[in-house]
Amino acid sequence: MNNPISQHNSHLSHKKDSQPPLQKKDLFEDWFSPDLNHKEETRDWQEIPLLNQVPQLVKENRLDEASDILKQAGKEFVDFDFTYAWLAQIHHKQGQFENALQTLLKGLELSKSKQVLCGRIGFLYAEHGDMEKAAEWWIKSISLIQSFKAKPAWEPYLYLGYIARACDLPAQAAILLKHASRIHGELILEKKAEADLLKKSETIKHGIVPEAINRLCTSLAGNHLTSKEAKDPV
Repeated sequence: MNNPISQHNSHLSHKKDSQPPLQKKDLFEDWFSPDLNHKEETRDWQEIPLLNQVPQLVKENRLDEASDILKQAGKEFVDFDFTYAWLAQIHHKQGQFENALQTLLKGLELSKSKQVLCGRIGFLYAEHGDMEKAAEWWIKSISLIQSFKAKPAWEPYLYLGYIARACDLPAQAAILLKHASRIHGELILEKKAEADLLKKSETIKHGIVPEAINRLCTSLAGNHLTSKEAKDPV
């Protein structure tokens, strides 16, 4: 079976060949200062009729019903990250990686708020074993949260915390997991999910990700999140 990550990256091969390789500092600049036009999102999906039914429909695997609501709502809420995040999740549950990824990328172009979408892109890559790309997008998500004081999402902190453990960075793992707990209360992954994430992260143990995590945690150590956000972003 073809790897969907490899298929996606193959679309970029010509562009990569025509440009000089990125230096490490240039790569990290994109990770920590993503070129995304982020704006504060004040709408609450839980207060919007029909949209507030989507998470439960997806949980019950009533994906066609949820998809219909999201596609219809997308005409009115074209700049709302919620619609793209959940439509991408439906695509992913249906085994459509490329559709899920393109939906999230479209959301990054059109939505006001970006941090949740970055986190979901990271999750997609992690599910398909590309942990370097996953870490990149989770760091982008956290960078937006820190730079714009955006509503925090706990997932990127939690997942990067476990990656830090796999990379033998216990102090950094503690910082990241503490931030996740400040947002959503005490959080731990189920044993199977933890084992899977740690195993996948073995491939990046000696790459650039540990250095990026160390840089991120150096910044986080000087910033303290508040826990005023009681609800999940999406």
